[in-house]
Amino acid sequence: MMIGELLDIIESKPLIPSDTQNVRAVIVNNDGDERKSTILNGLDKQASLSEIRKILSLNDEILMSKQNSYFWNDNSKNRISQDDENKLILQNILIPKQNYYHLYIAIDPSKPNFLVISKKYQLCKGRKTGDNHDVIANSSAFAIKTKHMINVNLQCKFEHRKTEEYVKMCYELGSVRLSRKDLEPTEGYIRAIEEALDESKSNDEKKRELDMVGEEYGFFW
Repeated sequence: MMIGELLDIIESKPLIPSDTQNVRAVIVNNDGDERKSTILNGLDKQASLSEIRKILSLNDEILMSKQNSYFWNDNSKNRISQDDENKLILQNILIPKQNYYHLYIAIDPSKPNFLVISKKYQLCKGRKTGDNHDVIANSSAFAIKTKHMINVNLQCKFEHRKTEEYVKMCYELGSVRLSRKDLEPTEGYIRAIEEALDESKSNDEKKRELDMVGEEYGFFW
């Protein structure tokens, strides 16, 4: 849908008061059928949809990612293009219903979500060697910047099966490429490294303390 057509639909709706606080985020599938919903408070109605996307990427109930999540226009039953998210504000797409203003978000189950993968496997934490297997470190050495904009590259087709008895979703092989610009060391990790490399310590002490940092934050190479 073109941005002009979308704005024509939006302008036909009644204006929404900017001080409204209660928003019901409705998660729908590709056909617009509701899957679940959650209540959101304190969203800036004048914020662009790209800003709202970033905020909702931090919400554990939504985890809105670039690759599989879209704002949904429930009037036209269409996705809102991500290219148009900087041109629209949240107030443009809220729909008043009952006691809440509804915000519709479409999730495409045929595509992976890096935010879900990152959370499940704690990718911000390093790894250390345990008894014949890798162990997740206790503390995070790095933060992944703009996680909601990172894609998972699939080498095998994503599988999504739904029957009356079960829903099966899986993919066999995928990869994520993170460069230095995607990562930011945590303050705790920086401080631990600086303390380990204090010039007042001998080389043996530095090595020993760096090993201790690795035990806490994981080892990187």
